[in-house]
Amino acid sequence: MKKIFLIVAVFSCLQTIAQKNSIGLSASSGLAYRIYQDKQGNLSEPIEMPKLGYTVTASYEHKFHAKASVFSGLSFISNGYQSQKRDILFSSPPPTTGFGAGYTAYRYRYSFYQIGIPVGVNYFIPIKKIKLFFSAGVSVNYLINVRYTGILYATDGNDRVSKRDDDKKYYKDFNFSAFASVGIEAKIAPKYNLRIFPNVSYNLTNVMDNAITYKAYLDATNIGVGVYRQL
Repeated sequence: MKKIFLIVAVFSCLQTIAQKNSIGLSASSGLAYRIYQDKQGNLSEPIEMPKLGYTVTASYEHKFHAKASVFSGLSFISNGYQSQKRDILFSSPPPTTGFGAGYTAYRYRYSFYQIGIPVGVNYFIPIKKIKLFFSAGVSVNYLINVRYTGILYATDGNDRVSKRDDDKKYYKDFNFSAFASVGIEAKIAPKYNLRIFPNVSYNLTNVMDNAITYKAYLDATNIGVGVYRQL
């Protein structure tokens, strides 16, 4: 009888612990940019503008309080920046043949691809059938690749696009970023919750190699959605 009671107690305990854990998959997309700073700490206003970025995260979450949880996971991050579209200026009449003929404007784009390990805290506020939640944390990011894209805009619409991988020696392998979000959570099935949230992230450390004469801090503002399953 004692053995049966012990088995039931252990099973109930494990079930209670499992109810406090969940796994999730989220994706967000929005505007990615960088903060440029020279070695003297002066900020400049280059000819650059935000580009489209995105983040996909698989996460594990543990609820340690009725209204709070901690989480970690693995993210794939695409951030960067691009130049404004600028007219090509010719010192003489535009060429009609050869290189440059038919092109009127240009733009360049840098895409930073990273693997991140986020660690953060959620705080939930129940409001009738939904929950308002706040999240904040930090992420350790490893730089996989930096892709340079150059675009020449043609008058006939046949734009010329060239891509190449930038040399990683100009960048640091690891960087740290902070993130925060606020959103709503709603139950969509007995064990499934849906979250919709805007979030922001900002690099706490310079992504450029120390030998480079300037510093760069990546940032992003995204809108995300995620589905989380209770274990």
